[in-house]
Amino acid sequence: MWLIAVSVLLVFCSAIILMFSFSHLGSALTANPVPKVAAPLQTGGVYSYVRHPIYTGVLILGFAVAIYRGTLISLVAFLALVLLLNFKARWEERFLAAKHEGYSSYIDQVPRFFPHLRRRRNMNAR
Repeated sequence: MWLIAVSVLLVFCSAIILMFSFSHLGSALTANPVPKVAAPLQTGGVYSYVRHPIYTGVLILGFAVAIYRGTLISLVAFLALVLLLNFKARWEERFLAAKHEGYSSYIDQVPRFFPHLRRRRNMNAR
């Protein structure tokens, strides 16, 4: 019973992260890893905590499903999702680094999927 409660809580958290992420990107949102031509680099809001909050939301949702289902196949599917999103994020980051001059600094300061537990550095301090 407690696994169901944890799963529901994770789905709720995932939905909130996804809503904030979609909202913050606005018209720059695309499923394609190649950024839109006129889209500025997003580093505020949820993007000040992680570089890929949409992937974070999807990973949390995938984990919720895996623990709810509680099967080996669901665990394997979740691990495949982790690998896929890592690959996609790295690929996307190549495009972002080529397009945005400050992206390498952003990478140094902001983690890919999950925020650091330590205190965040000020992005504008440099």
